Amino acid sequence: MDGDRPLIGLIPAAGRATRLRGIAGSKELLAVPAPVDAGEPGPVAGYLLRAMAEAGVERAYVVLRTGKWDVPAHFAEAEPPLGLPLAYLVTPGTSSIPATLDFAYPYVRGATVVTGFPDSCFTPLAAVRRAVERHRANLTAVTLALFPSDRPDKTDMVELDGERVVGFRVKPGPCELDCTFGAAVWGPELTEFLHEFLTPREGTTPRGELQISQVLEAALAAGMAIDGEISPRGRYVDVGTPEDLERIREIGIGS
Repeated sequence: MDGDRPLIGLIPAAGRATRLRGIAGSKELLAVPAPVDAGEPGPVAGYLLRAMAEAGVERAYVVLRTGKWDVPAHFAEAEPPLGLPLAYLVTPGTSSIPATLDFAYPYVRGATVVTGFPDSCFTPLAAVRRAVERHRANLTAVTLALFPSDRPDKTDMVELDGERVVGFRVKPGPCELDCTFGAAVWGPELTEFLHEFLTPREGTTPRGELQISQVLEAALAAGMAIDGEISPRGRYVDVGTPEDLERIREIGIGS
């Protein structure tokens, strides 16, 4: 049963923030308005970490690129404590976010995984907890925490049939779709699929920089069921560019 598996957080933080040239330190620590009831402004990664703690995640693995030592240093001294034990897995670098997630394969196989993006702000934080609850109730391969999005040029969009996910579009630009995903919950079936999907095969070319949406699209094609927990009044902003960071500060997404 899914409820008998450990609930493990998995946080990809191996990126180089190439779209945020000139920032001091790691982008996961950029100061943004705090989540509701969280006090003073804090690092953007605090959104995902607080949401995971609220969802009942037992511990989380942060997959970190060599040199980003400011991340563990910050959270070792964080006040107030987030209530979520963190461990760090260090890589020289990976080709994509899916590859970063798969780096933790030996540590999360057999678990229920909760993952998201530590460079994004979203509300409500309870969206992650509700996705975990739906996943355990429905026993689908993957459950996504979905948020309205009016930025299809910047986010991957999700195609739905009711609450069932039937497709993905990677930053499609103007389209009829209106939601994106900010977090995902999955069981061992998807962990194994991801690992196999990324394992090089003789006679094939490397897959290059994949998006998580492309892996999930392949999982759909393989017959896996994916559903979504929608937060119709939620908000979600990625801080991938200076303009997005300023937008978060202007709209005060944590309030």
